[in-house]
Amino acid sequence: MHSTPEPRGCGRQAWWRSVFAAGIVICAGGCATSSYQPWLNRPLEAAAPASAKATATANSDSLLLVVNFSGGGSRAAAFAYGILDKLQQTRVEWQGRAVSLRDEIDILSGVSGGSITAAYFAASAEPDFNAFKTRFLARDFESELIAQALEPATAIRLGSPWYGRGNLLADRLDADLFHGVTFGQLRALRPGLSLYITATDLSLGTAFTFTRRQFALMCSDLDSVPLAVAVAASSAVPILFSPITLKNFAGACAMPPAPLAPPATGGVSARRLQRFAEEQNTYRDAGSRPYIHLIDGALSDNLGIKRLLDDIALSGGLGRSLADGGAQRVRKVVFINVNAGHARSYAVDQLARVPSLLEVAKGVQLGLLTRYTEETNESFAMEAARWRAEIRAAAAAERGPFSADADLYYIEVALRDHPDADTRAMLLNIPTAYTLEKGQLDALVDAGHRVLEVNPEFMRLLGDIAAGNAGRRQ
Repeated sequence: MHSTPEPRGCGRQAWWRSVFAAGIVICAGGCATSSYQPWLNRPLEAAAPASAKATATANSDSLLLVVNFSGGGSRAAAFAYGILDKLQQTRVEWQGRAVSLRDEIDILSGVSGGSITAAYFAASAEPDFNAFKTRFLARDFESELIAQALEPATAIRLGSPWYGRGNLLADRLDADLFHGVTFGQLRALRPGLSLYITATDLSLGTAFTFTRRQFALMCSDLDSVPLAVAVAASSAVPILFSPITLKNFAGACAMPPAPLAPPATGGVSARRLQRFAEEQNTYRDAGSRPYIHLIDGALSDNLGIKRLLDDIALSGGLGRSLADGGAQRVRKVVFINVNAGHARSYAVDQLARVPSLLEVAKGVQLGLLTRYTEETNESFAMEAARWRAEIRAAAAAERGPFSADADLYYIEVALRDHPDADTRAMLLNIPTAYTLEKGQLDALVDAGHRVLEVNPEFMRLLGDIAAGNAGRRQ
């Protein structure tokens, strides 16, 4: 391990960014040009079958559980770990057997810092996931990454026009956490779990989610993509990290049908769906877009849920989307959106002078991204209300993929929901960085427990499951 002492707290974040940027400037001025080639995605016809020994069994079909983790560096990663830990401890009786809610997750989505926890969980056997605290959360990942960036061997790679700081991040994540695991291997490691990692398309400014549907538009193979590459793309903060580059092979395979926007359904406007379809169709033109450059997913969707909204709308609604996926007699549809965003800061408003570049960047992060996140949450809440009405109507009419007692639960949890005011204030002021003090780590993990324990919708879910079990035993 590499270790470089550095100051803690808010100033520490600016410090490590400055050192990292300075190292690159030095390299750019003095390093010889290198021809080093990093990993690059494959076309579909070159894909090799993925293999891995199964270590888990598929979850229940009648309980659909979707968990989304926001960005926010190690703060978000630790909070997400606490949520998963609480879900593991929450055991319910479902279809006559005792299960943990964590084992029932069907879709796990992550952005930036949240994507690290999501991907590690998806790639790990049960005992291994508990080691995530020591393998990542409790380590000074920032200092280790900086030290590696300043090594001569790394400097040579960074001298290549094809290898950037984003690739260095991917290599480090792979060496420390993922060990070459690819998306294709996840089907064997955790059958029944779909992992969605969201980055931002640099040219479009929209969410790019690592899914088979997305890669099919580029005639590219998702199965061979290392998780570390997806996580690095999702975490590639501009300037600090370079983009992750994918090659577009569109036209080299039997192309899927072009995405078309259906008539608007409820709260999703036809104009928005049309724009989404047009953006997706740009990936089918490899002549105009031979390479796709990806940056931090938080810039387009810090909660990782916009693409889910668009996909459901394009499918014609939640019921149609589930039916197309083969779902039958679904009893509970549960969305847990986890927001690790921190407090707004008005520090810049105390300045009479022109704010510095770093102060402007911090203002964008704390102001604009927080605002966008709030608006995304509001949009999702409105759609969830529509889906709940749709499910209840379909269940009452005994149509669609829902059972007679089907219902939807939208569980929104955030650091701002912590019941203790002093702890809440401390959590909301942890900087977005890749290191945590021990007290911060423990508090964030505990916060994942506490916010679920006091969430009314989570309690309603557990109460309805218990009541349903009691009713079936009578």
